[in-house]
Amino acid sequence: MKQNKKIILSFSLILNIILVVLLIFSIYNLNKEKPLEYIKGFYQSTEYLPDVYEFNFTEKEFFIKFNDSIIEKGKYHKYKNNIYICYGEKSIQVVSLLNKNFYIYDNNNNRVIELKKISNIPSS
Repeated sequence: MKQNKKIILSFSLILNIILVVLLIFSIYNLNKEKPLEYIKGFYQSTEYLPDVYEFNFTEKEFFIKFNDSIIEKGKYHKYKNNIYICYGEKSIQVVSLLNKNFYIYDNNNNRVIELKKISNIPSS
């Protein structure tokens, strides 16, 4: 009888340890930042007006607007999981997506700009 109780106690202890480990693993995975799988869509800078950058990614092409005027057009391709290379007419940009946003460097104004995904549908 005592052996049965010991076996049941040890089994329940092992089961509880496994459940705690699974709970910790689940919490860790929920808090992990996941990259976007698809770049297609409309992105807008999070800066305040009047400086508004807009990125549009269609199936194979992209264009960049700055204050409603197109400053760059080109094609892009997927390099790795969430990394895309944009070949524009004037420059080449590397875009790495993370949690519905990415960052670019503005050479003209010497600053980093955050762009956030507004829509999965590209704007015209």
